Amino acid sequence: MGVTKYQVGNGTFWMVDEWLPLPNGVVTRFRKRKIPTKEQAMALVAKARAEAFEGRYFARPKAQKLLVQDAWDDYQAISKRDNDT
Repeated sequence: MGVTKYQVGNGTFWMVDEWLPLPNGVVTRFRKRKIPTKEQAMALVAKARAEAFEGRYFARPKAQKLLVQDAWDDYQAISKRDNDT
């Protein structure tokens, strides 16, 4: 585990495979491939470890969900206005 080098065709890349302990006691796996340099891979590992330690690992903004009722309310006015049938 950790940072390892691998080859694809003529290119050489680095990959990260780490187990990160979260503050609530849960251990989660962090994997990423196709990193161009070893330094970037090591920086990515350090950033992921810091986020996991601080409890910000999963604290990313979630995308707002569009409900069917909201979509219908937006579409209904246009549908009545442009009713060509």
